[in-house]
Parts: sequence; structure tokens; C-alpha cells
Amino acid sequence: MRTSQPNSYNSLQKKGEIAEKRVSKAIQLSRYQLAAFLAVLVITLNVANRVFYILRGEITVGTIAELHTLRYRQKDYSQHTPVVRYWHNEKVYEFNSVANLAFTPGDSVRVLFLPNEPEKAWIYSFGGFWLEEVIISAFVYLVVLAFTLAMVGRYEILIVEFGIRPFQFRYRIVPREISFLA
Repeated sequence: MRTSQPNSYNSLQKKGEIAEKRVSKAIQLSRYQLAAFLAVLVITLNVANRVFYILRGEITVGTIAELHTLRYRQKDYSQHTPVVRYWHNEKVYEFNSVANLAFTPGDSVRVLFLPNEPEKAWIYSFGGFWLEEVIISAFVYLVVLAFTLAMVGRYEILIVEFGIRPFQFRYRIVPREISFLA
């Protein structure tokens, strides 16, 4: 049988700093475990968003109607965004796709669209459908990672306590020496 350490989880419960009656589950995470968990969470949410469109959408063939030119204030710099035209229910739809995709007018492309909102469409390729989400996921993760590393020190852990009621939780950052083992 182990004896209780002065800063153990049980001693904090006895002092009333952790209320046993209100906590049904508690987990502890180091800053690296927390960073890995947040990476999985951000990637899962963003991929789930795109998978939603794949499962709910339909894929058809579209044509690059023209290349719309975007000019910038810098000298001699412009981008070309493909304008894609496709048919759905005997009606023609057009949309501007992501810039700098290597297409020329007349090229055939796969188009993913939502049948109940056919104006919401993408060129179904990595650059036309997934790349934007990958960039957004990376940016969100880096921001969240910066806050996480600033919040939880190298020698600290995050304790998340979940309450008995749904969505009831609280968190605390404590020195790593405090453990759940009594």
C-alpha cells in the first residue's frame, strides 16, 4: 500500500481543493500530450467538415469556361482563377474555383456539389477541395499550440475534471509532482 504524498491528488481532495462529489472523471495531460490531443482534434474537425460534403454531395463533370484574372497592386503580378461551368437538373451553374490551379479553358474537371445547394461547388481535387482546409487546419493548430505552450509550463500538467452533469468540467494547471496515484 502506498502512502500519500504531501501534494498528491488525495491530499488535495481532503483539503477541499478538489471536490470529490462533483467530479466523476479526471484526466491529466502534459503540455506535449495536450498539444498532440489538440492536433488530433483540429484535424478531425476539419476533415469531418470535408467528409460531410463528400457524403452529402454529388460528383459530376464540369468544364473550365474561362480564367478570371485577379490583378494586384504589385507590378506585373496577377492570379488566374478558373471559372467552372457544370450542369445539374437541366440548369447551368458556374463558380470561381481556387486560384493558381493549372487549368486552361476547355479542360474537363470533376466537380463536387451539394444537390440541394448546387451553387455550392468545388473542383474535386487536392488543390481545389482539400488544400484550403489543410492550410486552415495548420493555421488554427499553430495558434492553439502557441496558446497551449504559453499556458502550460514545461514542468506542469493540466488536470481536467469532468462533472456528473453533461458538459460540466473545470481545468487547473498544477506542478507535475502532483499525481493521481495515492
